[in-house]
Amino acid sequence: MQMVEIAFKEAHCWLTSRGLRLDQVKNDLIHFTRSTRGRHTGASPSVTIPTNIPGKLKTVEPAKSIRYLGIWLNSQLNFNEHIQKTTTKAMSATYALSILGNSMTTQNHCLCMITGAFHTTNIAVMEIEVSIPPINLWMDYHLEMEALQMSSLPKDHLIICHIYPEQCKHIQPPSPPCYHHTMKQRDTD
Repeated sequence: MQMVEIAFKEAHCWLTSRGLRLDQVKNDLIHFTRSTRGRHTGASPSVTIPTNIPGKLKTVEPAKSIRYLGIWLNSQLNFNEHIQKTTTKAMSATYALSILGNSMTTQNHCLCMITGAFHTTNIAVMEIEVSIPPINLWMDYHLEMEALQMSSLPKDHLIICHIYPEQCKHIQPPSPPCYHHTMKQRDTD
């Protein structure tokens, strides 16, 4: 742990001499290990580092998981934490989009506000006027694009391995959907 403290102090001095400061909130510590035993038996060693206030030190305790460049890492580097948090975030987004998708009245109201049209104006005419597709087509298009992206992942990718088998058969569309083709289908329906 002394090597980490010395390296951090040197980096801190170098930055300070150039008029730069570290973001003290973003100082995280994690110990990576291959062992699955003994992880929770005792406290892992902490590190004492300098702060932006001269002469003041801060003790950083090791965390069980940290977020680095948008990826959650744990001490075993098995990405379970990242997959769990990303899945939760995706489920929340899906729920929010389903509420938005079911809210055609909201879209209609917004279209009236954007165009300045009366509430009795035909919705399809307003959508064409402002080049905004209907919510259901927009959501279908983006869902198909996400499915296409997932279908390009290798079979042993961590995301694919965590999808339920009955969902796997739905993630392989033949090609990217054509947006104009989707609009023409809507007009014929």
